[in-house]
Amino acid sequence: MFLRALACAALACSSAAFAADSAPRTPASDLPDPETAIWKKLKSSLFENRPVSSGAVELTVPARAEDGAVVPVAIRAKSLQRSEHYIRRLYLIVDNNPSPIAAVIDLTAESGRADIETRIRVEQYSYVRAVAELSDGTLWAQARFVKASGGCSAPAGGDFAAVGRTGRMRLAVGGEGAYGLLKNDGKTQKAAYAAFKNFVAANPR
Repeated sequence: MFLRALACAALACSSAAFAADSAPRTPASDLPDPETAIWKKLKSSLFENRPVSSGAVELTVPARAEDGAVVPVAIRAKSLQRSEHYIRRLYLIVDNNPSPIAAVIDLTAESGRADIETRIRVEQYSYVRAVAELSDGTLWAQARFVKASGGCSAPAGGDFAAVGRTGRMRLAVGGEGAYGLLKNDGKTQKAAYAAFKNFVAANPR
């Protein structure tokens, strides 16, 4: 499973992320029209205006987020991944973020379940969407309106000391140890090394 985290996404798994989601949801009649302008553009550019049905996945997000920089999100598949019928790609979309495509997650029939938990940044009140593309090409989605703001410009958790580290990243892909691609002698390639190189070559950025 390859995860491409795009702008304004801060991905981290958490099994207890939704304990604070006690705020009552806004009645549907008081919510903005879910067919937003940006969603219409994304349906055209990403999905060629193919029909999008409800079902297959369930999206869980807080109605009002405590911190727009770390909004917990869970996507649950309503069926197991089977060779004859499975979710092959999940899209996580935040309509009103500067970069609305928060993540694209590729899956296979061997994934077991297409269940994802993560955290995202939300810049302003917005619909958050989970879109599942199935192996038969059909599209299924669910949208939730989230009240949060400032998530793309503020440090997570109010840690303003983090501002000085903004834009700095660390990446280790060829190092030693459990998470590197070389064995502890620093020379012998692990089996994953060739697969990693092939993936990078096939997906240039």
